Amino acid sequence: MSLTLHRLCLGTVQLGLPYGIANRTGQPSAAEAASILDHAVTSGLTLIDTAAAYGEAEERIGHFLQGRNCEEIRFISKLRPHQLASLAAAKREAKINEELTGSLERLHLPQLYAYLLHTSDDFYLPGVTAGLQACRTAGLTQHIGVSIYETQQALDAANAGIDFIQVPYNLFDTRLDQTEFFRLAAANGVTVHARSPFLQGLLLLPAEEVPEHLQKAVPLLQNLDALLEKYDFSRKEAAFLFSYLHPGIEAVVFGTETVEQLKEDLTLAKRADEFAACREELAWNFSDVSRAIIIPSLWAIPSRGGVARSAGVGETSQHLSQEAEHTPSPKATPLSRGD
Repeated sequence: MSLTLHRLCLGTVQLGLPYGIANRTGQPSAAEAASILDHAVTSGLTLIDTAAAYGEAEERIGHFLQGRNCEEIRFISKLRPHQLASLAAAKREAKINEELTGSLERLHLPQLYAYLLHTSDDFYLPGVTAGLQACRTAGLTQHIGVSIYETQQALDAANAGIDFIQVPYNLFDTRLDQTEFFRLAAANGVTVHARSPFLQGLLLLPAEEVPEHLQKAVPLLQNLDALLEKYDFSRKEAAFLFSYLHPGIEAVVFGTETVEQLKEDLTLAKRADEFAACREELAWNFSDVSRAIIIPSLWAIPSRGGVARSAGVGETSQHLSQEAEHTPSPKATPLSRGD
């Protein structure tokens, strides 16, 4: 099976921040970021995911686009975290418009393919869905949605009057397969993109390189290696194909730090026709992985004084998890359609 490029979405957090537990090269230079974008576009990728919270990513993409004809490329961006909860409901629509307009200016685009809430609980707030819908009506974005982190959020969002949801999904994190989410999304015409196919690089780390605070993942990675040896797949092939072949996922969001990594990633589907039995066994063996492993915001890093803290996008060393900035509220109440 050849790679269906329209089902791949280039994630760009690495272009704006040093990001990922397996990142060995740091943030690419501006020239390197431009080379990554150029190879993605010339190779035929038509989806690029970014966010206002991704450091320099939007500006770098915008600089790359100047003077280029990229009309076939569909761009997704996200509202900066924690901008709406403190506002009165009547002011949220204007703030969403302001934030979306800012992303368009940085990207040098007249319209986005999709604009998502980056703080997943924002879609429960009064006035937010209506504000997103107003932006869509105004032609600033074709689709509106949310990037979610928890299973209940996904189920609520699938019935919330939005048409685009980005979810975490990988061979260690199949929580949504144990719910009605994918059926609901399909029934309601909601596009689903899946991020974190490599679990921010954890699925690719050799056991001896797993940080001390994630040692509970080592036995799982060893079991994974034993299973993949049976089928002769690499971890990267298996992790990619596990998400790529899910019938409810329209596109897989993946990141890269170098052009060479991107070239490798674009070959990962060549054995997709051989993967069915392996995928079935993976799904059975890793159907109940601990939340402490599958949710990066729970990856506690020991700090000075022995007190653990969660890693987040703002970290200057590891940059393990953007999810740490978006802790869900246990008291959130789902909206009805149309807000």
